[in-house]
Amino acid sequence: MKYLNIKKDNSYVLEEDNILTRESLVNISKLELSKSEIEILDLIYENKQFYLYIKNKENETIQFTMFLKNITGAGWKDKLDYKRCQVSNLKLESPDSVSLISNKHYNLILGVYLFDDNPIFVAWDAYRYLNHKTIRSCYVTVDTLKRGYEKQFYEGVVSSQKLWVFVGEKFNKFLEKYFEYVSNFYLKGEQNVK
Repeated sequence: MKYLNIKKDNSYVLEEDNILTRESLVNISKLELSKSEIEILDLIYENKQFYLYIKNKENETIQFTMFLKNITGAGWKDKLDYKRCQVSNLKLESPDSVSLISNKHYNLILGVYLFDDNPIFVAWDAYRYLNHKTIRSCYVTVDTLKRGYEKQFYEGVVSSQKLWVFVGEKFNKFLEKYFEYVSNFYLKGEQNVK
C-alpha cells in the first residue's frame, strides 16, 4: 500500500514505505546517533532484544533495553499521513531486561524513518507499553516527522502519545528530555502522560 512520505526537499509523495532490515536499522542508528555529543558504546541485537549502551556526561555507562523499529504506514486507507511502530509487551518478551526504576537502565521505543536517504528518529514513552497483553502501535504523523526534520528536534503528542522526533545530531538533546520525563513521571511514582 502507498502512504504519504517525505522527500529530502520536504515535499510529500505517495509511495511505498522504505522497510529496513534489522542489520540496516542497527547500522543506520549507530551511524546517525554517533553524530551527537553522546558516546555510543554499542548497539546489539541479542536474545530477541536490542540493547544500546552509551556513556553519559559523568562517564557512566547507561543501558537501554529497546524496541528498534521501522516507522511504516499505519494501515488506514483514510489516514495515509499516519505512521506507526508496532510493539509487543517488553516485559513478556524479555522480562529480565526490563527496568522500571533506574538511572542506569532505561527502556526505549525508537522508530527509524528513512525515506529518500533522510533518516530521522521518533521515540515514545516505553513505559506505557509494559503492561498490555497484545501488540500495540505508537503513532506519528507525516507532518510531525516533517516538523522534526525542519527543527532537528521536536517534542509533542500524537494520538495522546508523548513523542520526541529528532535527527541523529540531536540524540543528546533527546536524552536530556527523556531522562527528565522518566524521572518526573516514573521515578517519582506517577504513571500518566500529561
